[in-house]
Amino acid sequence: MKKIALIFGILFLLKANAWAVNGKDSNQYDIINEADYAVLLYDLKNSLITQLSQNNPIDGEYRASFIIGNLNLLKNKESIIKIMKQENSSILNRNITSDKIKQLNNIFAQTINAHLTTVKTMELSDALIYMYMQMPELYGKKWIKNYPKSMLHNAENIAISRFDNRYWFTNIKNCIQTEAPKDTSDITDAITECIKDYKNIVSKETGTVLKQLE
Repeated sequence: MKKIALIFGILFLLKANAWAVNGKDSNQYDIINEADYAVLLYDLKNSLITQLSQNNPIDGEYRASFIIGNLNLLKNKESIIKIMKQENSSILNRNITSDKIKQLNNIFAQTINAHLTTVKTMELSDALIYMYMQMPELYGKKWIKNYPKSMLHNAENIAISRFDNRYWFTNIKNCIQTEAPKDTSDITDAITECIKDYKNIVSKETGTVLKQLE
């Protein structure tokens, strides 16, 4: 009996850490569900920027990027898509109510509230890493002449949502601390250098997403 209990305990631990393998989401979803999720997250971030800007949009973007970057986005994505599938709701298919959108946003709100106070002591370099990671414009330049801007933007955000934000943040920050040139005077130069691996895989994934959206 103890052996069986131990096996179940191990399986539980594996499930708890099964959202990402080597920094990529191990779950696969219907592309329409992912597109809806990307729209929700994009709108949520814009609202958060407005809320935190204090008449300084750049400062608001730093703070919003930092807060969103600290969330378990893969878990949130799984929860939100599960609800949308159960109720056959979709933003893109225009069969969702404003009340339902509020319910979905509450999933984010519950986790965001726990991090609102952390922006008071955040390191600017951490906020910049998250901001760079969340910038869709970095990942779809190759296809900018081939697709409508709205479709490309959605594809970029879907691609970003397929990777573990906290795993890659740690990877990029470790690179900055250990591998970035010591004579780098600007943190943005170090981030640009250390984000290359992440940028390459997200850019490649954007191409995959565009084919799926077609």
